Amino acid sequence: MRKISSITFAAVVAAAVTPAFAGEYDDLCQSMATYAESVMKLRQVGVPMGELLKIIKKNKNGAASIKSREIVILAYAQPHYLTLQVQRRTISDFRDQIHVSCLSGAASE
Repeated sequence: MRKISSITFAAVVAAAVTPAFAGEYDDLCQSMATYAESVMKLRQVGVPMGELLKIIKKNKNGAASIKSREIVILAYAQPHYLTLQVQRRTISDFRDQIHVSCLSGAASE
């Protein structure tokens, strides 16, 4: 099982929590997709979900922390795979799912 540094994960969280203003949804959604990809990579290499949730809790970024937590929970609801090929597909599918979900939400506002 691999451990991650809280600094590394905090940097990923910070990238995902860029404030959104009109016209900036593409950047926000891209950041969320990148964050989701990083979370799923950690999930696939066996990092415990509790480690990620502790780091999010320490950062205390309000609404961004809530969204970060949701993405972690969604990632860990997915199976952990042993083969690299399936892990890669799972990671990219999850990233794209979060990206589409974000853009769909932005389009409806």
